[in-house]
Amino acid sequence: MLLRNFYLFLIILIFKSCSDNNSKDKVTIDNLGIKIENAFLKAELEDDTKSLIPVLFFLDQNNTVLKDTCLISKVYHLRAVKNRTLNNDQDFLINAKKAVSISNGCDENVIKAVSNNLLGIFYHLKQDNLSSINYYKKAIFYGEKEEDKSFIVDSYINLSKIYIQEKKWDEVIICANRGVSIIENIDAKKNRLRSFYTLLAEAYMNKGEFNLAEINLSKSIKVINELKKEDILINTTKSYREIYSVYAELNRKQNKLNLAYNYMKASDSLSIVLNEENSDRIGRFLELENNLENELLLSKEGLILRQRIIIVGGVLFLIISFLFAYNRYKYSNQLRTLVKEKENLNSELKQNLLKLKETHDTLISKNEEINSLLKFNKQSLLTKTLKISNYKDAVNNIIKKVNKLIENNTTIKTSKLFTINRALEQIISEEDIWEEFKIQFEKNRPDFFEKLLEKSPKLSINEQKHCAYVAVNLKSKEVANIINLSARSVETTRYRIKKKLELENETLQGYLSKL
Repeated sequence: MLLRNFYLFLIILIFKSCSDNNSKDKVTIDNLGIKIENAFLKAELEDDTKSLIPVLFFLDQNNTVLKDTCLISKVYHLRAVKNRTLNNDQDFLINAKKAVSISNGCDENVIKAVSNNLLGIFYHLKQDNLSSINYYKKAIFYGEKEEDKSFIVDSYINLSKIYIQEKKWDEVIICANRGVSIIENIDAKKNRLRSFYTLLAEAYMNKGEFNLAEINLSKSIKVINELKKEDILINTTKSYREIYSVYAELNRKQNKLNLAYNYMKASDSLSIVLNEENSDRIGRFLELENNLENELLLSKEGLILRQRIIIVGGVLFLIISFLFAYNRYKYSNQLRTLVKEKENLNSELKQNLLKLKETHDTLISKNEEINSLLKFNKQSLLTKTLKISNYKDAVNNIIKKVNKLIENNTTIKTSKLFTINRALEQIISEEDIWEEFKIQFEKNRPDFFEKLLEKSPKLSINEQKHCAYVAVNLKSKEVANIINLSARSVETTRYRIKKKLELENETLQGYLSKL
């Protein structure tokens, strides 16, 4: 039992060592598809680019080949987002174009929308407004087909910014208001409201509608404050820089030059801070990649250690398996021997049972013979008893007739007749009848009188005789003839015997027949 428990423990230990021991937060081949989807959604809806680093790192290190077109397109999109963050324009363009190209073979409009938006951003940075507008409109075209419009909010912002550069203020207002209406109906992208309100403010300002510009700038600041209270991720520095820049221009156009100067100065200060934050963000991005490389190195060292553990565990496993198999073999041999011995014992037992059955059948046959003899003896006893009773009746009749002759005939010598009577009385002596009856009775019922006296030691000899006669089913009249009593006296005797034997709910005949 101890060996078996150790064996099971070793198996569990080996399987545990063989497992990756990865937490659910790490990327594996089994959860790769889910991790790609999560990284894609976080990057697009939450502006979280950290999640894409482990995914891309895993793909690069394992040379993983994906078959799903949509997933492939999303991977290229994530690579483009990464290169955009690192200001790597060449790789940004290559991956963005691959994402757009491959997304054409995918039935998800979302990836088509965000991939075209990325290309629009690239050409926007390169000041190719015509190409940029074309890709933004494509992004909006695909995004508007989806029920969830979250993925085209950025396209409306980016398109509004181009229209601002081209001084198309009405187009800016249309795009910005469309963006606001989308965000009001969804939970995501709430932080984009401050950009739309800032863009609206700039458009109204350039149209000379200063009051509306002020209102939208106030809305933008209000959104920033509310988002900060709700701990929603926003780029506060960039947001205030844009707002202060519009405020500066708005005050300049209203000839409030001091306010304009102060806002412009504040905007310039925030620009410096923003540049530092961008540098820090790139540094953190690169640091995260470096950390992943260090983790990979450590994981390889851990893998080597686990492989050594597996080898040692495997050897122990084989040794324990051999010992276990050997013990099982010995146990099987012992079990076979026991089974064979049991079969032999069963065979002997069957033979003994057959012999016992033959003996039992013989005993039953002999018992039947004995019972037949007993029944015959009992019947003979009853017959003899009845014959004796009849014989006595006949003799008594003769005695009565002789007595009558003695009474009526005076010529016959009385002495001679008395002599005849005495002789006849000797022939039919009750004691002789009883002795002969008792001999025959005890052949059939050897323990009858012993059991009878155990029950009631006070029974007289005549009562014992009476019990014996009752036991052989003699009627009251027959018993009366044998013991020279009247039938009434016989009934009285039976009652007295029943009382001595303490029989209340049982007949005397029933009790004596079972004795």
